[in-house]
Amino acid sequence: MTNPLGADLFVEINFAADASWTNAFVLDSATKGVLGTSTLADDAWVNVSADVKLASVRHGRSDPTRSYESGLCTIELDNVSGNYDPTNLAGPYVAGGITQIVPNRRIRIRAVENGFTYFLFYGLVDDWALRYGHFSDATATVTASDYLKVLAGNNLTPVASSFAGDTYDVRASRVLDAVGIDSSMRVLDRGTTTFAATTFAKEVTFESTGNTASFGYPAIEYLRKVADTEGGVLYADTQGRINVKSRLSVVEEARSATSQATFGPFITGATSSTWSDPAAAWSDPTAGWAVGEIHVPYESVSVVYTFDDIRNIERFTRQGGVMQTATDAASQAKYGNATHEETGLLMDSDPQALGLARWWLKQEKDDRVRVNQIQTNPMLDVDARSQALQRQLRDRVSVVIDRPGVGVSTQQSIIEGVAHTITPNSWRTAYSFTDAARFSFAMNGFKLDTSLLNTGTVGY
Repeated sequence: MTNPLGADLFVEINFAADASWTNAFVLDSATKGVLGTSTLADDAWVNVSADVKLASVRHGRSDPTRSYESGLCTIELDNVSGNYDPTNLAGPYVAGGITQIVPNRRIRIRAVENGFTYFLFYGLVDDWALRYGHFSDATATVTASDYLKVLAGNNLTPVASSFAGDTYDVRASRVLDAVGIDSSMRVLDRGTTTFAATTFAKEVTFESTGNTASFGYPAIEYLRKVADTEGGVLYADTQGRINVKSRLSVVEEARSATSQATFGPFITGATSSTWSDPAAAWSDPTAGWAVGEIHVPYESVSVVYTFDDIRNIERFTRQGGVMQTATDAASQAKYGNATHEETGLLMDSDPQALGLARWWLKQEKDDRVRVNQIQTNPMLDVDARSQALQRQLRDRVSVVIDRPGVGVSTQQSIIEGVAHTITPNSWRTAYSFTDAARFSFAMNGFKLDTSLLNTGTVGY
């Protein structure tokens, strides 16, 4: 699959390797991971791009109060050859008389542009769906999930109560060690939270009898609870790495604190009346337009103003602790009561739970008109293509909007979701956002919450 504007796109499946992390990445290896090139590789990738009819990818979340979901990928392959039929033991993907068209094989989508490799997806095949139509029409549709799937498929082994005082990164590492995720495939922040002792066990009550039993926590559920306790986020990036990010990463990391690109429908200073030929202008953004800042062009933008973004009562409770509540009377008077509640958190003190409640209240108490989503056309514009390859979850960008009857405005936005839909003749990329202004209270760096002095908790 080749983009006519120059980015070579490759859909590749590792039919021979299993789903383990063994040898998936070797630092500075010429074939299994080249330092400084953002390249992950190993020895058995098969390029199936020539058979691709459709590739779609989705990463992220739509609501910043919810956990990131597993990234999903769908690949539709031309299967007239029968190569992707698991019953075809005469096909190319057979070893020792056994088909290699099976679930849980590694799959990735990458692009090479100007000598650099960029990944759009890296994960594991969930299933193969075969369809046969008339006139020799046959397709094989591959669905896949990113490496959060590895966490979802494992339960932790219960232990005696241990590990009191863990920092955020240490507690996350214990979970990732338990499910066999290599240290090279982790991006961990130290965070601000200290954790209580844990057994990694979860009590379950059976409704029919009222009896309780203890089981090992599902790894994905426990690690999400770790992230919730910090006020951070958990997701797998496009290179397959598990990211466990702190609450302050969104204001401390350069890619989140500083705008990485400006998206807009035109050049600053131009008006809609200068659009004599928008399609031509996108292919040559300076042609016939006023002098000014050139934006990465989008095709459409949506803006929302919703009560669902507002929370003015925050109730947070740790395991074995007392509920901690933070409220904002002015917000309640303006909008009524809107509650955000978290229970079963893993920090080792109630003041930390209160600090977390206040962190969320500062984000959620005010209303905002915010950019919800933009759609770009990487096939039409070289800058839009470059951004489609580079932009990641949690990046900050600027979005310029020309509102008829209102005027031009710019909003700083944090990317919460990225979706690609690609065919041999088209490519659309959509970004969904939260308003970066929700974090403005923390933009001047770490602040001391003076109401928590002498409580063992500093900051939010």
